[in-house]
This record gives sequence, structure tokens and C-alpha cells, in this order.
Amino acid sequence: MIRNFNFKLLTIVVGVVVLILGPSIFGGDVPVVSASYDPGLFVTTWQTNVDGATEPTTVTLNFQLSGATGYYYVDWRCNGDFRVVDKNKVVYDYEEEGTFDICIKSPVTSLAFSAPGLATDERAKLQEIKQWGNIKWSSFAKAFQSMPNMQLTADDVPDLSQVKDMSFAFEKQILMAMSL
Repeated sequence: MIRNFNFKLLTIVVGVVVLILGPSIFGGDVPVVSASYDPGLFVTTWQTNVDGATEPTTVTLNFQLSGATGYYYVDWRCNGDFRVVDKNKVVYDYEEEGTFDICIKSPVTSLAFSAPGLATDERAKLQEIKQWGNIKWSSFAKAFQSMPNMQLTADDVPDLSQVKDMSFAFEKQILMAMSL
């Protein structure tokens, strides 16, 4: 009788099909399922209402752009709604407090994130780098410097083939849950 089993997860493998049945089928809580993203996207998680936030519904991104093709695409909720951004610093207002995944893609070969251009409270909003994607980074100098809440959980690695400067990239960081 199935209800006599004490388990959290039952996995049934049939050929190449794997079915995962969580405890919700047997009257338990619904398991949390993490989102899956296009592997080419740079994916981060931001919390708008961190302690000390002067604007508790906004997120500010600051990328260094260069050349005539200085733009990138941002999807503020990772729902497929990409918008072109053609300036270094951009502020987005969610009009509500919360935690949001942001997806970035770029055809630009010269893109770099720049923490020094962010206010202290904005730096605290970055919670996680989930995925590096296939962006060709041009610099990592001070990229994620002094971002106190950032966790690096990405399973992939950034494309640093064009990077010449990584000084202070993760200065004053404690990177947790890092996959090596």
C-alpha cells in the first residue's frame, strides 16, 4: 500500500523517460521546482526590498557598453518579454516589492557589468547569479565588487575569452553554493 511508504520523492525510470512524483500526489506539500532557462541567457535574481533600500520596488542595472552596437536585451521577469537597452545604466520599477529573476542576452561582443556605478543599496539587491549564459564578457574589473548578498550558484562558466582585466571582480564577496 503506497501510503505506508515514508518518502519524499519517488523516481520511476522507464527507458529514457524519467517521471518524478512528489509527495503532493500522496497528500503532502507541492515540491518546489526551479525554473529552467535558455542556456544562452545571463540569469540573476534581485530582491527589491532589501534592508536600507531607498527605492524598494526598483532594480538598477549598470553595464559598460561600447561601439556602435552598444546595446543588450533585458527581460525583467524572465518571461520572454525582452526589451532593448542602449544605455549604460537602466532602472526598472516593478511597482511592487519582491524577488525577481532578470534575464540578459547580448549580441554585443563588448559587455561588462559594473558594480561601482551602483549605489550601496542597489548593490545589496543582487541575490544570485544563476547562470552565466553565452555572453562574451569584455571586462570583469570590479564587476561584482561589494555586492554583499550575492550568491554564485551557476553551473556554467562565464565566457572570459575577451577579458583582460579581472581586478577586484568579486572583492568583498563570500561566494556560496559555488559549483566547481
